[in-house]
Amino acid sequence: MTKTISINELKVGMFITGIAKCRGNFALKKPGFVTSQASIDALISKGVEQLHIDPDKKLPEQQKAEGLDASQSQPKTRYDEPMVSVEREMEQAKALHNQARQLQKKAFRDLQQGHNLDVEAFKELGEGLMDSVFRNPQALTMMTRIRQKDEYLLEHSINVGILLGVFGRYLKLDEKVIADMVTGGLLHDIGKLRVPEEILNKPGKLMPEEFEQMKRHVLHGRDIIDENQVVLPKTTMEVIVQHHEQLSGAGYPKRLSGSAISQYGRMASIVDIFDALTGERVYKKAMLPTAALSIIRSMAPEKLDQELVNAFIRCINVYPVGTLVKLQSGRLGVVVEINEKAPTRPVLKLVYNAKFNRHIQVEMYNLAQYESDKIISAEKPDTYGLDLKNYI
Repeated sequence: MTKTISINELKVGMFITGIAKCRGNFALKKPGFVTSQASIDALISKGVEQLHIDPDKKLPEQQKAEGLDASQSQPKTRYDEPMVSVEREMEQAKALHNQARQLQKKAFRDLQQGHNLDVEAFKELGEGLMDSVFRNPQALTMMTRIRQKDEYLLEHSINVGILLGVFGRYLKLDEKVIADMVTGGLLHDIGKLRVPEEILNKPGKLMPEEFEQMKRHVLHGRDIIDENQVVLPKTTMEVIVQHHEQLSGAGYPKRLSGSAISQYGRMASIVDIFDALTGERVYKKAMLPTAALSIIRSMAPEKLDQELVNAFIRCINVYPVGTLVKLQSGRLGVVVEINEKAPTRPVLKLVYNAKFNRHIQVEMYNLAQYESDKIISAEKPDTYGLDLKNYI
């Protein structure tokens, strides 16, 4: 049970679960106790005005003073905690997404100028993104649908990190493993900075020798990590070096096959392909999520892990959040929330009437409550001149 309070009501010993209102882009990295007045002062300086707290959680000394058993006030795992609403998590998700963009830009700039990569900042961001995924995975998933054609490399790395976190949570993996996977996703394509730009952004099919250079980005990524003299968790490195391996042994860079590819490498491969297919490049149009999922399904079990592919499709749904869909009634809506008990009848934000080719007043529409209406197709926003950023 959470409660929203003003910053002036915040006291030492309270447990913060999230930021409700902030004048800037500050994002809480993870929920936690307020341990000092200095922590409160820091939040004030960041522009925080309102917060979400859990009044039932107490510091050990408070529990002892009140005669409470610590096991009664702390859930065993994050999976036992109820999710917050998509709407409540959205501001946190937007702030974290913006933080990820700024960190990626800084990392690209640092490497291009011969400076070291701030790996610790990526680890911290990975934990922050994981925390948001646990609060509500659909908020950050929706952010992956916002794309700009000229920032593919930056956005793709962020999206792979987010989707790995969402996938890991769905499989109920250990929190540490999920955070390490998210970090790996954020860094998985860092080696592309050493691929010649004329190859990286070539508006056409690569020649065999060009493709060989492109494939080296995986090893370049490993080299960048080694050159920075940092030791990353095994899971993080498996995401970085195995995301292009295939069960058949036809992948790269080491042509690993079968059990030689870890679970996390297999998951990274699925997520990497999905986001690449649904992203727009200078040489290709973005594919609808429904079509991308069909291609991924066709790649199993020869190239991709069949069980993990099935799990991924269930995880993000046939109509992932952020997808524009057309209803039988002729209206268009953006999927903003999945109904777990009725996956094909999500909650939509209605934005357009395709019958009359005009914008309509935005309204929430829970398909599960309207049996006479249904989704008939997924649509591309540019077909109707819509910008998803206006509705997310």
